[in-house]
This record gives sequence, structure tokens and C-alpha cells, in this order.
Amino acid sequence: MPSITIEIHSEKLHKSLRNQALLHGRSIEEEIVAILKQEFPLASQAQPAAASEKGLGDALHELFAGTGGLAELEMLPCEKEAEPPRLR
Repeated sequence: MPSITIEIHSEKLHKSLRNQALLHGRSIEEEIVAILKQEFPLASQAQPAAASEKGLGDALHELFAGTGGLAELEMLPCEKEAEPPRLR
């Protein structure tokens, strides 16, 4: 996730941000993000994935589709559980 550091050199601006954040029940950082989203609405919207783009699950399914899946795997016998160590 991208991050940004903002140095507020004006005590008046800092108080104003803090008061506005308190009114909205947010932290100062959350308030700044809300202001930025309000100023740049297109940048804050998630871009929908193109219909032709595949997700990770689709890509893995396609990659391993020819292997037959889990139904054809042979179950291995369980080995006897080891004795737990004895603590003194």
C-alpha cells in the first residue's frame, strides 16, 4: 500500500484538521484521506478488472486442469503417531 508523509507546520491547520476529524469520528490520517478522495474522486475509485483478465484462481485452475484434480489422488495410509516427548 502506498504511503505519504505530511508535515504540517501550521498549528492552526493542524488544529483545524484535528477538530474536523473529531467531528467525523476519524483520525487525522483518515480525515486527510477522506479529503483527498473528495478532491480526486476518479483516482480513489477502484478500477474494475477487464472481463478478459484472469484472477489467480482461474490461472491456477487452467494450469492444473489436465492433472485430473483431487478425485484421482491416492490416499496414503496414516502412520502411527509418535509418542510425545517426556518432560522432566
